[in-house]
Amino acid sequence: MHKLFTSEDVISFAYNEMPADEAVEFCAELNGCPEMASELETINEVRIMMDATSLVPQAGVVQAILNYSRSLKIQKETFFGAPLEVVLN
Repeated sequence: MHKLFTSEDVISFAYNEMPADEAVEFCAELNGCPEMASELETINEVRIMMDATSLVPQAGVVQAILNYSRSLKIQKETFFGAPLEVVLN
């Protein structure tokens, strides 16, 4: 039976997440479909660019988050007889 591959399948193949038997069928289909080959090439190019990108927070952002976290206080209360922890700033 001939399987109709979707863009989601192309992405699964590009990230090596496709089962081996399905990947063999995909490769056979890929050889006869220039549109799907082009889509795979585009996905691989984007994946390479994304892997090369490093995300670093702006200076001081991590410190600001840590400072905010340190300023919080947890207060234990009882609410209708049940213990409750309240976060206060």
